[in-house]
Order: sequence, then structure tokens, then C-alpha cells
Amino acid sequence: MKHEKNFKIFVVLLFAFHGASISAQDSSICTVAAQSLREASRIRKLAVKKEVPCLTQNRAEIEQFLRATIHVRLPPNKLKMEEIVYRAIGMVPEQFDYVEGVLKLYVSQLGGYYDPEKRHFVMANWIPAALQKTIAVHELTHALQDQHFNLDTILDSTISNGDMLLARSALIEGDATAVMLDSERLAEQEESLAKLPSIDMLFAEEVLGSSAAMASQEVPETIKSFVLFPYSSGLRFAHELMRRGGRAEIDKAFRKLPRSSREILHPKVYFGEGAPSIEVSPASLDRDGEVGEPSYSDVIGEFGII
Repeated sequence: MKHEKNFKIFVVLLFAFHGASISAQDSSICTVAAQSLREASRIRKLAVKKEVPCLTQNRAEIEQFLRATIHVRLPPNKLKMEEIVYRAIGMVPEQFDYVEGVLKLYVSQLGGYYDPEKRHFVMANWIPAALQKTIAVHELTHALQDQHFNLDTILDSTISNGDMLLARSALIEGDATAVMLDSERLAEQEESLAKLPSIDMLFAEEVLGSSAAMASQEVPETIKSFVLFPYSSGLRFAHELMRRGGRAEIDKAFRKLPRSSREILHPKVYFGEGAPSIEVSPASLDRDGEVGEPSYSDVIGEFGII
């Protein structure tokens, strides 16, 4: 994931839960998984095609897994090239270690993840009972997405358009976050997000809570914003889809994927009700001033430039 997008795992970050305190509860962590899968299935209206094994991991195991994911599943030098580009355009300072900084941010905030390659759900072993169901519902929504829409194909790390992958990640995470929140709302006997005319207050609460939880991390604000985007802006996008046609409209979006962060930020563009996104591909010059082929290319969309 460039930030969130290129790792072929799907995580729920603790900043989504406003930095709640945590303690080791390893023996009980996976007891809620089966129930949570079925609750996610009912809310998301996607049938369970296959049971999803549940595992627990400590911080060292999670960090080891993330490092292995970067090494094995990303194209060679991709993150290094991203670091060069981001420094050139001022997104990260010269002294910031991009790969290590982003990795440490995820390890510090991660509560659990779904791995579509092994098709299992992993919960961090320090998560308290009060948060286990919430995390499990989010992650097992990813399992349902995978069973029905094949997440490995949607987030193919060989795709060179980073903005497109960021948009697809926002659909995936926004959908799972909406299911997670509806699970909490159901427990409180509150109406579904789809019935709310606006989620602006809820959106503001999530962003403020997320920002506070990440405040102690020595990571540029631009990187934090990219990490948060799929959850926050993705939630607003999912809400707009649900307002138009319920969860069936989200199913349609998985078959007609968003193409840019602009479509996530402005859902009317996704629905063809605004000016379409425009991709500009500047020519590159070789050492002799002749037009040549770039050694690395990517797309920075509206979210990356605003």
C-alpha cells in the first residue's frame, strides 16, 4: 500500500476508536470472531461463503508480517521511488525515513487485520474485550468483501496509478467502517447510517479522534492524512452510496470501481453528475534533452494536491 493502498492486507486502526486504552486479553480474543462474521454478514447483506480462521499476534509478529508483506508483495524499489517523489514535491521532509515511519505508524495503531492471501483474520493480542467485537466486525467485513469481490484483484499492487488504488481502498475501508459503525448503532438501538441525511458530525468525531490518537507519532501530517483518508472520506463515500440505494449500491461500486480520489471526495463525479477526472501525463526528458521514458510513474490525484 502506498500508505494504506498497496499492502494486500486490510487493517482496522485503533485511531478509529479514539485511542482507547488497551491491555492483554489473549485467551478470549477470538471467541467473538464467529459471531462477528455473522453480524457483519447480516448488516452488509453478503452471505458467508466460507468460515474465516482467527489468529492472534503480538507486536513483534505483526511488525514481522508487515515487513514481509512489503518485501514480498510490492514491486522492487516501489516504496523507495515513492519516497524520492514525495520528498521532491514536499510531502515528506528530507530527514524522514518514509518506509520505517509509515511502518511504525501502522504497528503502533493497528488493532487487527484480514489477510486475503491466507484468508484469515488476525487480532492484536493486546486488545481488550470491549473492542474485540468492533475490530472483528470491521475486519470480517473485509473477509466478506474478499469472498464476493476478490480484494486481491481490486488492490493489485502492480497497478501504477496510486490515486486509483487509493480510491479503491477508500471504497473497501469506507464500506467496512460503515458496517462497524452500524453494528455499534444496532447495539445502541439507533437507526442505520443509511437513514441519516448527513454524517457530518460523526465524520468530524472520527477525524478528531483519529488525529488525537496519532498526535504522538513523529510522522508528517501529509502521511497521516493519507493513512486516514480511506477510513474517513471512504465512510462519507459509502454513506452517499447507501443513501442512494442501500448496501446494494455498494455492491454495484465493487463492480464499477471508483477511479480517483476526486470521485471519493465528490461522489456526484462518480455518478457522472460532475466534470470527469482528468489525468495529465507530462513528458520526461533524458540527459540530452530528448523526450524519454520515465523510470518510475504514478498518479497523484485531487486528495494529494489539496
